[in-house]
Amino acid sequence: METILLVVGAYFLLINIAAFAAFAVDKRNAINSRRRIPNAVLLVISAAGGAVGGYIAMRTLRHKTRHPEFAYGLPIIIVVYLAILLLGLLLIGLQDTTEPEITTNSEVFANNIVLPHL
Repeated sequence: METILLVVGAYFLLINIAAFAAFAVDKRNAINSRRRIPNAVLLVISAAGGAVGGYIAMRTLRHKTRHPEFAYGLPIIIVVYLAILLLGLLLIGLQDTTEPEITTNSEVFANNIVLPHL
């Protein structure tokens, strides 16, 4: 289970860094009148898990703030991912995590009676 959480955490870290970088490159290209990254690509990166990185870039770089699909879409994507995260944590918490009772050598079972440790 820990490996899965580590892989998922690493994925979200990397996709958010990629989203921030994509927004930054698009902003720089807009300033320098160069070829832009299509909005659809920025939205797909955000929807693939990079919404937090995209939102941070949007606010810090002041880029795409007037586009409703970004101004409203990225926060909605973040809320959806948080809901999925909370649901996943809830389901993990509902799993039976109790360990079976382990008996030691000092316990003696005779006629269904457990003798105390001496």
